[in-house]
Amino acid sequence: MVRKSKKWPSTLGEVIESRVARESNSDGSHYSPRIVYRYSDGGMTRQGDTVQIGADGHSGSRKQARKTVAQYPVGSEVLVYFDPKQPERACLERRGQGNWVGYVAAIVYPVLLFVIFMHLSEARGADDPVPADGPNRTAAHVGEEAEG
Repeated sequence: MVRKSKKWPSTLGEVIESRVARESNSDGSHYSPRIVYRYSDGGMTRQGDTVQIGADGHSGSRKQARKTVAQYPVGSEVLVYFDPKQPERACLERRGQGNWVGYVAAIVYPVLLFVIFMHLSEARGADDPVPADGPNRTAAHVGEEAEG
């Protein structure tokens, strides 16, 4: 969904609610930004509350929730991205947590290549011993003298 949202058209909207919401459960208290905005998709006025596609909205920390709320004060004009096939699906930010696969691959791939390289280097070294008198000498057969 994050990737698809990068191609969504945008329209201007207005923030109509902006506050920190608190949820309590057996794990303790969790905080999330509650941002509601109004936008029009070409005739129909709609409301949305998704800030970021791919995020569940629960930041956990009050500080992070307050930071998001501060970015979207009530009455502010915002750019709203919406799905042209389902205009009720909208967001304010198109960067989401759905892109974590790319970050993991960027870390794992070079490490994997390094491990494979090291393994192949060790395997090759065991099969091709260096002659005792150096790598530039040609090994001689028994009874022959080496050239070089």
